[in-house]
Amino acid sequence: FISKNHLQSMSASNKPIVIVGAGLSGCCIALLLTKIFKTTKIIVIEGRDDYRKELQRINEATKQNSIHGQFDNAATRSINLALSHRGICALKECGVYDD
Repeated sequence: FISKNHLQSMSASNKPIVIVGAGLSGCCIALLLTKIFKTTKIIVIEGRDDYRKELQRINEATKQNSIHGQFDNAATRSINLALSHRGICALKECGVYDD
């Protein structure tokens, strides 16, 4: 929760806003804040690496033993997500979800 007074003081400070975590919540708040603070720099920091790189590493290490190639091209695959009603509402609020 960010109060209206806190948002106004952030707007006047001209300092970048840092968000820790690039999951759904972090990305949504970043999108919403870019709409509020059009000229303020928004920085999103994520500590975890892209899990597809790990799948690619596994694929390379087990290439000779892989019959089905289940991890082939893992680095180029999309990441499938299941969103709850609440998550869909958050994306709609950010303006990035169409029915």
